[in-house]
Amino acid sequence: MGASLLAVVTPAAAQPATEPAYRLDIEETDWKGTGAQQFYETPLAKYVSDATTKSPINPDYTDRGECLAHRNDAVKPTGWIKNHYAYCHISEDRDISLIELPANKTVSKVYYRLITVGRGAVANDPTAGRRIEFDVFVDEVKVEVQVPGAPSALAVKLAFEMECGGWPTANSCRDQTGRTQERTVAEWNGGQMSFVLTSPVGSGNPAQPDDKAIGVHRLAVHHMPFPPFWPGPVKRYVMEGGFRFDSAQYIYHKGTQYGHGAIFDRVLPRLQLFRSEPGFPQVSEHIWQALNNPGSTKPEVRGKQIPSELHRIYYDGVRRGANNGQAKITCNVYFPGHGSGTGENCDEFPFQTTAEGAAASQYGAPFGQYSAKPVPDTENSIAGNGISVFYGWDRILDGDVFKVIFK
Repeated sequence: MGASLLAVVTPAAAQPATEPAYRLDIEETDWKGTGAQQFYETPLAKYVSDATTKSPINPDYTDRGECLAHRNDAVKPTGWIKNHYAYCHISEDRDISLIELPANKTVSKVYYRLITVGRGAVANDPTAGRRIEFDVFVDEVKVEVQVPGAPSALAVKLAFEMECGGWPTANSCRDQTGRTQERTVAEWNGGQMSFVLTSPVGSGNPAQPDDKAIGVHRLAVHHMPFPPFWPGPVKRYVMEGGFRFDSAQYIYHKGTQYGHGAIFDRVLPRLQLFRSEPGFPQVSEHIWQALNNPGSTKPEVRGKQIPSELHRIYYDGVRRGANNGQAKITCNVYFPGHGSGTGENCDEFPFQTTAEGAAASQYGAPFGQYSAKPVPDTENSIAGNGISVFYGWDRILDGDVFKVIFK
């Protein structure tokens, strides 16, 4: 049980001494979204397959049932982030107690559960793309204590609100819904509410590209007691999460532009491969060797450590070109005769489109922390197209980090 919010109002000061007074006690829970780094895994093969279709970007959202299936993660203060577009949080056994004064005796105590499901967005219309939606469900209301003749905590009225704090300005996030109507705990049982947060174009950080606006969302519960309950309205937070709005005009898929988006950003995407991927087995084997046996790869550099956490490069075309050029030098030195007419071209890891690529030493990193080798050009094309689709589908923007892993 958490501490009381306000000093107790004595019966004599608040109402006739012949009537008992009751203190409203609301438990304070751990709601701040801090802790270990979250991640989600997504297979490269999924994007390779999608590269051959004409399906639009269709975010893989979650729902109440799937959220409950991931209860062990969803009950943490950070909630469960399925992917950049799907978030859920479960707050169980939220208690409301009525304490009779001056005896400090609990005369009524109820619990309830809140399930929050969040959806990001992607679109070429900023109104649809720079938008996050939440559905909040109230259920499992149960009475633990009820003294006969005493008021019931079920009669305490609740209102809910999804607050948002944006950066770089308060205008970077707008709450389009506001506070819900007030209902008693009993009336909310089995109920649902929805909230919408938006970010207008131009409200992002002017010092960075893509009109990025970041911030936090917090679900607040307002408790409205009525006489003879004290103290007055009490606000408690349920959870806190993070988001990012953007207007990255270079996000395309199959010729369709998706220039605006909103994601849950407190998560690290992990791009998952198998050692022998159908369709590009030599490419996947090359990446596996780079990450698991870097000393066997070219160029030969003592103590080589090839990174698996990578940062996308989009705007710096010179650096992307330098990555590819350095990789080709390595292939020409160690694998003479490959190239035109051989059905092979030079594959590199880390990818050409990342800051950790073959030319990273030109930008301050140690030399040679990469691998380059010839692979069938058809395989290289297939894998490369899949990576491009991953960037678009998961909204990996310039400077965003992701990790390459093997299963």
